[in-house]
Amino acid sequence: MKLLNMGANADVHEKLGKFIDRANDLQAKVEELEEANKQLADQLRFKGRLLRVGGLLFAVGDDEALCARCAEVDRKLVHLLPQAMAFPACPQCKTKYTSAILLRSRLDTSLPETPFIL
Repeated sequence: MKLLNMGANADVHEKLGKFIDRANDLQAKVEELEEANKQLADQLRFKGRLLRVGGLLFAVGDDEALCARCAEVDRKLVHLLPQAMAFPACPQCKTKYTSAILLRSRLDTSLPETPFIL
């Protein structure tokens, strides 16, 4: 009798292990799809509303610069981080913007704005 119970328990444990593995796989897929959905929503939100000013990328109505490299290559909109006593850098790709490219608040307003379509 004990042998039968052990065999039944082993079968239940094996099935339970498979269900747990499947649930973990599905959870990873859900997280992947949520990230893709977030990226697509960001792209749609800014589509046709980005401007290139003096080498930097800006969303219309937003004074914080975006990483042009991430926007063009990865199709991600990532705000640059200003660094104390340094030039702004992208937290995602680590691109650093040099003295030739200034933050929008310091730009000469005579620079032409170029539409950028993401």
